[in-house]
Amino acid sequence: MTSGEQLLGDRCWVVGNGPSLRGFDFRRLNGQAVLGMNAAYRYWQEINWYPTYYCCLDDELVATHWRQIIDLIRSGKVTKAFVSGSLADYDRSVLEDKRFVLLDQFIDYWHRTRGKANGLPFIESRYFASSQASKLTTGSHSVRFAAHLGYKEICLLGIDLRYVETIPEAEQVGEIALRIRETPKHNPNYFFDGYQQAGDRYNIPNPKSHLGDLHFSSLRVVRDDFAGLQDAPRVVNCNAASRLFDERLFPYLHVDRAINDRPLSSVVVPTTLKERDALLNQLWLFQQEAFSPEPVEEFQKPDLAYVFNSGDTASLEEALLQGFHDSDRLK
Repeated sequence: MTSGEQLLGDRCWVVGNGPSLRGFDFRRLNGQAVLGMNAAYRYWQEINWYPTYYCCLDDELVATHWRQIIDLIRSGKVTKAFVSGSLADYDRSVLEDKRFVLLDQFIDYWHRTRGKANGLPFIESRYFASSQASKLTTGSHSVRFAAHLGYKEICLLGIDLRYVETIPEAEQVGEIALRIRETPKHNPNYFFDGYQQAGDRYNIPNPKSHLGDLHFSSLRVVRDDFAGLQDAPRVVNCNAASRLFDERLFPYLHVDRAINDRPLSSVVVPTTLKERDALLNQLWLFQQEAFSPEPVEEFQKPDLAYVFNSGDTASLEEALLQGFHDSDRLK
């Protein structure tokens, strides 16, 4: 964190671009810190919604999208961009703009081979110290960056890890580089079909040099590295359609529970001591099948509150509590 910078609470959402997010309303995350990545800006433009932070560490993606990445910052759509140092090859002014944080400042290899020549200071961050430095993806290092910023809980959403490595519309143009030959009508890898368009370049998600498993293994290394740190952030997976869920890499937390998006937070009953019989009859009525509250998941249950205006309510409180505990349906 830079001096004077404020966090949006203790939690940061690291949001991938997997197909599990089709139909998700991103505005549900309003008011919370969100880190989005790569070419999802195309969708953000459509819905006029933007995350707090942006990340892109794929040099091929940077080559395709560098103008739009810079615009995200310069137009004020996002507050900070964590990007590959290759962005400076296209616009050197990013080296002087503190809103751009470059990967080359945190990774020894990239600092020695690129960052130092650009005059970038090396930043010692325990969250980027890795037991396997080659396990580096935009997703895995977005988690590291959120931890570096100071967030205490990191919620992963839309990180499916079920890639079709080479879709029919792509052609190989380098050892691991691909180019979209024609815009896909349907893209199985992303939550909207326009994510990749003709001319886009990107790297094979899971190249053979990483035994075809780079993305998952990179997040596994994050988990293991964080396990050895004192006061490391809690990382949870909020996506049951993900390989992270299948293999229980991180604890699972339902997205609705993480957002605390209860459709009804509480039922408040203003009352007086004179209404004792009516209140107890109401509890009895709730127990009847025809009048029982609709069943909801545990984390969506609203609170039931009785509010008394005055008087000695101890006896009525006891009766209401007894009526509540006698009702399996109501509980």
